[in-house]
Amino acid sequence: MSLKSHRKFGFCDGSIPHPKPTDKFMLEQWEVVHCTIVQWLRNTIDPSVLESVPYVEDVAILWKDLEERFAVVDGTSIHSLKTELAECKQLKGMSVTSYYGKIKSLWDALAIYEPPFACKCGRCTCDIASQAVKRLDNERLHQFFMGLDSTLYGNLRNQQFQLDPLPTLNRGYHAALQAERLLLGSASA
Repeated sequence: MSLKSHRKFGFCDGSIPHPKPTDKFMLEQWEVVHCTIVQWLRNTIDPSVLESVPYVEDVAILWKDLEERFAVVDGTSIHSLKTELAECKQLKGMSVTSYYGKIKSLWDALAIYEPPFACKCGRCTCDIASQAVKRLDNERLHQFFMGLDSTLYGNLRNQQFQLDPLPTLNRGYHAALQAERLLLGSASA
């Protein structure tokens, strides 16, 4: 993401080509950025993995090697993440914020493997993309409340699911935070 936000990902995918040797200034600028990206990538790779990464000076070759090894989508990874999601619970003494962070990281990891459906033709008038996003938000709202401590948040869960339409995940999270503050306030009084 950092490479994209700085408009440098093109070095990795090859869309920022090597300048012609006749343009010495551009060539020098390109090489400085290129070497910086190679070094940055190598510095961010886990040391145990770095041992198996060949030293190459071409960032596109390095990126392709890493992508071929680590960006593999397989059913086992997806199943593992979905199992973790199904078993994700707010542990005793865990704050709502910590629990949400834990489940959100699982959702984010799963979204890499299973991005939301979207219209690819550009001519759809049925608004399927927003319907898919709403369904995903509802599913996550249910998962979030299923994992919350039911003795502390059971009543809140029941209240939230009686609303029509269902609240968004962010609204549900906010309601849980408010309930936690009330519980902590009454515990200290």
